[in-house]
Amino acid sequence: MRGPWGRCTFTKTVVAAAGMAVPGLRRITVRLVIGHSGLAQDIESEVVAGFLHALRHDDVEAPRVWLRLMWAAWRAGDRARRVRDEVDLPGELPAASRVPHAPYGHPDLLLGRAVA
Repeated sequence: MRGPWGRCTFTKTVVAAAGMAVPGLRRITVRLVIGHSGLAQDIESEVVAGFLHALRHDDVEAPRVWLRLMWAAWRAGDRARRVRDEVDLPGELPAASRVPHAPYGHPDLLLGRAVA
């Protein structure tokens, strides 16, 4: 999985590693999504991104590489899950449009009124 550059390159090898990791990544995603079903797609994408980032930047020749890659995927998905807990989003936004504020005193509007 290492090229002459010393790091894992995004080639067929990386695609194969990601394909072999799918069952493990799916288990991680299922566990992280419990109670956060609205963030399922965000968590899933962060799990895969965390795995690929670790595959790219960690030492793949060190012992327990698979365990380290899976833990990196878990930590990335967990960060995505915690974002919702830390950010207060508005409850409901109005669906209808509203009348914009009148820009009184704007030169173009004054000129338009003067011409009319």
